[in-house]
Amino acid sequence: MTSKGYRTLTRAVRARPVLKYLGHVLLSLVGLALVPALFALVQREYVLAGRLVAAAGAFGVTGWLFSQIRSPSRLQTNEALVIASAAFFIGASAMTWPLMGSGFTLIDSFFESVSAITTTGLSTLPPDTSLTATHLFTRAWMQWYGGMVIIVLAVALMLPPGAASKNLAQSDAMAEGIVGSVRQRARAFLVVYVVLTVAGIVLLFALGMPIFDAVAHALAAISTGGFATSAGSLSAFDSGLLRWSVVCLSVLGAISFSLYDRVRHHGWRELLGDTGCRALFVSIGATTALVTLFMSLSGHYDWSLIAENAPLMAASAQTTAGFSSVTVADLGPASKAVLMASMFVGGDAGSTAGGIKLVRLLLIFQLIGLAVIRTALPERATVGLKIYGQAPENAQVHRMLTIVFLFSAVVLVTWLAFLAFGYPPLDSLFDVVSATATTGLSTGVTSSDLAPPLKALLCLDMLMGRLEILAVLTLFFPATWIGRRMTEK
Repeated sequence: MTSKGYRTLTRAVRARPVLKYLGHVLLSLVGLALVPALFALVQREYVLAGRLVAAAGAFGVTGWLFSQIRSPSRLQTNEALVIASAAFFIGASAMTWPLMGSGFTLIDSFFESVSAITTTGLSTLPPDTSLTATHLFTRAWMQWYGGMVIIVLAVALMLPPGAASKNLAQSDAMAEGIVGSVRQRARAFLVVYVVLTVAGIVLLFALGMPIFDAVAHALAAISTGGFATSAGSLSAFDSGLLRWSVVCLSVLGAISFSLYDRVRHHGWRELLGDTGCRALFVSIGATTALVTLFMSLSGHYDWSLIAENAPLMAASAQTTAGFSSVTVADLGPASKAVLMASMFVGGDAGSTAGGIKLVRLLLIFQLIGLAVIRTALPERATVGLKIYGQAPENAQVHRMLTIVFLFSAVVLVTWLAFLAFGYPPLDSLFDVVSATATTGLSTGVTSSDLAPPLKALLCLDMLMGRLEILAVLTLFFPATWIGRRMTEK
């Protein structure tokens, strides 16, 4: 079909459905600001509490007004993507003003807000900055809320069942496992998310972590966010058991939440038989082996330090949690390259992990294998793909490969910008991949001294990585806004 033919079929977004369902999502953002506001009141940080209450009020009032708009119940795919993109951008923007109450600049506060709500964990604040308990809790809470709650909460509790809720759920990269009865599955996902978080808090507290640190680290770990309460991240804890517990919680967050639902109904054998779960642990094992090898070859680490930290760094990179137990800048080029590849791939689909997702890597491996196998087959022989035991449709394969290509393109373009500013090639590429994969590990390139245009570019990368790029690109696609519109009834 020609481009002219496509233009005759495309439908631009309609104002009323977008505003109405965006209103429902904005209502789900009230808790994003309200809970930290209550915490600020307990800490007697009244100025910050006032700003957070104002943000919560803005979400609530605007969301309620928009949700009252009379609109068709059917939501187009491009409308759902616009709503999802707008929700994260509005959420990050609205939370910037409260974070500025801690005395930070506009760009650094916006960077911190975007990093939190996209579950990235990068920061441009100086490492010696003294952060208040409210600031630490706010960004940990934002990571947890952005990990799965924003879109899923709107679907589970606020949207009426139907095509609108289904399209909106599928517009969110971390909620892509929601199928079937959308509201029922969304609620099940939320229950699992909350249970894992509470269990994580209890575990860390029982192991001796102070209650505030236990809450903050559990929120960041289950959401694979990575913001710690100390600039030293996991290295601030003397207990190896505590460090491992935090990383293990991150692994739980990187497993598809639909798998937990299947385990609840069919037993623990589902874990052993799940392709995505096995691929995650195999990837962590492979990354661990390579990082161990390259750390030992560097000659800068003794074996006890390698044995303790290589698995932690491997799991943190693969799950895109971004907790660190050693200084990444001190690692050798080979170790950085391995961790970078691990971040690029990420965790399981339908989890809180970032990256291109393991399912897409497995698809690429299968396509390569099929290309080789076909050379030995008769011309009329047919072979097909199978992803997680099912034959994907051509549209699914096309979408998966498109996301991998776009992810790579975003990384390349951003990296070229860093090179143009004169930053070291490997270290800058590492941080660019970390931002786009929403990981948070850094070689030190991402800092307070980073040029403002590059800070803004990394913010865009984090948003695109969180929304898997297509949702953000939809905002800039002319046919999204200009063209024929479906008749509204």
